[in-house]
Amino acid sequence: MDRFTKWLEAVPVREITADNVAKALFENWIARFGCPLRISTDQGRQFESSVFNALMKKLGITRIRTTAYHPQSNGQLERAHRTLKAALMARGATTNWSDELPTVLLGLRTALREDNNLSPALMTYGSTLRVPSDFFAPATTTNMSDEDYVRRLTQTMTSLSPSCTTARTTAKPFIHKDLGTCTHVFVRNDSVRAPLTPPYDGPYPVLQRHEKYFKIQLPHRETVVSLDRLKPAYICNETSNTTIPTNTASTPSIVNPVPSHQPYITRTGRVCKPNVRFAKEGVL
Repeated sequence: MDRFTKWLEAVPVREITADNVAKALFENWIARFGCPLRISTDQGRQFESSVFNALMKKLGITRIRTTAYHPQSNGQLERAHRTLKAALMARGATTNWSDELPTVLLGLRTALREDNNLSPALMTYGSTLRVPSDFFAPATTTNMSDEDYVRRLTQTMTSLSPSCTTARTTAKPFIHKDLGTCTHVFVRNDSVRAPLTPPYDGPYPVLQRHEKYFKIQLPHRETVVSLDRLKPAYICNETSNTTIPTNTASTPSIVNPVPSHQPYITRTGRVCKPNVRFAKEGVL
C-alpha cells in the first residue's frame, strides 16, 4: 500500500518463500510504479532473507523494519487487511477467494475516502477508473474543455497533502519508569502460548534505548522490541558474601548464601528449587 494515495496491491501466492515474495514485489509493484524510496515490512523470515535484502540494495530502496508483535507500527496496512477481509466475506468468497480478489481490489481502489473525498485511483492516475456500473448508468458529460480540465486537475493534485486523522483514543500505554535506567528487561511473549506458560521471557540485556523501542540482545541475535512489551528486570548481585544473622537455637545458620540457581534450605528445613527460567537466558 502506498502511504499517500492509499493504492492497494494484493498478490496471492502458494508459498511465502523469499524468492516468491521478492518476485511478487518486483513484478506487481516495482515494474508498474517504479522503485519506492522506502518500504516498511514486518520481521517475517522472507523479508529478513538475503534474497530480499539483496533486492533492496540493488534497487536503492531503504527498508524500515517494524517491531515484533506490534501492529501499530504499520497500522495503515493492518487496517487495510481488515477492510480487505470484510470485502471478501461480503462477496461470499471462501475457498475461491483468489478469484474474487481482483473484483474486491477494483472496488477498494475506486471507493471515495472519507478524509479527502478522493479515491486511490484518482490520486494515483489523475483520473477515475471506469467500473462496470458505468455501462448501465453512463456518467454525464460536462462542457469543460480538456485543457481546462487537465489544468484544474493538475492544480488539485499538487495541492494535496497527506491527511492527519486524530487518534481514536487518548489513552497511553503504561510504561514502567525504571525502563529508563534498568540494564535488563523482560519481553512479553505475544505469540500463542500453551497453558501455564509464563507470559514473559528473559531477562535480556539492553543495548540501546529509543523513544518507542529498545534494542536488546537475545541469546543468538539482536532485535528491537516495542516499549509496550517490556518490563524492567531487577538483577540481584549473587557474588556478595553478606552474612545473614539468624537465631542458632531455633534455625540453622546461613552463611554465604548459595547462588539462586541452586537448591537451598529455608528456615523451616524445606528444600527449595528456584525457577531455572530466570537463572539463565531464555530463547524466544
